[in-house]
Formats: sequence, C-alpha cells, structure tokens
Amino acid sequence: MTRLRGRVFRLEARKAPVAASEARKRLAAKLARMEAVVVASGDASDRPGASFMERTVRRYLRGDADMGDALRDVIGGRWP
Repeated sequence: MTRLRGRVFRLEARKAPVAASEARKRLAAKLARMEAVVVASGDASDRPGASFMERTVRRYLRGDADMGDALRDVIGGRWP
C-alpha cells in the first residue's frame, strides 16, 4: 500500500503544474482575443452589459490597473 500511495503522490505532483500551465495558456489566449476585439472597437470605456472579463480587459487597456491587479480584483470579488 505504501508503494502505491507513493506512486499516486508522484503522479499527482507531476500532473498539477501541467494543468496549471494549461489553464494559464487558455486564460492568456482568451484575454488576448478580448483585447483584440476591444482595441479594434476603439472604445476602452466600460459598457453597462459587459462581462467581468471584458471590463477587466478594458480596465487594463485604460491603464487603471495592470493585468495582474485587474485579474486579482475580479477573482477576489473586488470591483471599483
């Protein structure tokens, strides 16, 4: 049982960083697509019906916060 438990721990430890890096890649790709749409529209002001992620991108583009701070505020439930 100890060998099996050790193997499971090793496999889980190897898998976790891959999953986190994949999530970061997907989030970065989504934000890049949103940023391209916002830049193409030429309007960085918040629309009333915009999603939190779109508002986050617009906030970043306006220079109100850097991308990390804007994402942390959304995740933490803090929105100006």
